Amino acid sequence: MKKRFTLFVMASMLAVLNVFAQQTEVYVTTKAEFTTAFNSHPGTPGSVTKIIIASAKNEDGSYAQATSEFTLNVGNFTPEATACADGTIIISSNQTDIDNLPHVLIAMNMATQEKGSHFSLVIENISFEFRTGNLATSGQNIYWNKTDCHADSIIFRNCQITNIPRSIVRTVPAQTDGVYNSDNTLNRFVMEGCKVHNMDINSG
Repeated sequence: MKKRFTLFVMASMLAVLNVFAQQTEVYVTTKAEFTTAFNSHPGTPGSVTKIIIASAKNEDGSYAQATSEFTLNVGNFTPEATACADGTIIISSNQTDIDNLPHVLIAMNMATQEKGSHFSLVIENISFEFRTGNLATSGQNIYWNKTDCHADSIIFRNCQITNIPRSIVRTVPAQTDGVYNSDNTLNRFVMEGCKVHNMDINSG
């Protein structure tokens, strides 16, 4: 009995270590780096990829703290389906002052997910804005457009959420002959400590 218990504990410890081994942090300063970091997320259960927005890479290999003077315009972005299959992606910055957050302009066109996915997207410590800022008349920031959404959580923490013309998050399932093929699911939508303003904007 003691031997079985010992083996069980060792197996549990290895499982925990395996989960932690899948956690990665990636600093990005450009659209290309952001795209690569997001699509490099393995999309496996328990995997965590934290993408940290920085304004520049210093000569010593460290990264300069991003402020409200820095803008990362990702534009239209369609993640790889494998990256959004499972696990957690965190988009953050190395700045925590909510009145001095770097701007991330983006429109994410999400891929279809299988039922049972536990994919989560956490957005924190950035000013989260539509890809064209306050110039757009329509658009969504996180959009499952005629694709199946079976995500676990979308979480905003310590963010500015602004300059979004239509929706922060929108899901529209795929259709066949005008009939939706799926009941889209999102288990949790969370906002904590955020400032939300300039929503449903018109051009200019």
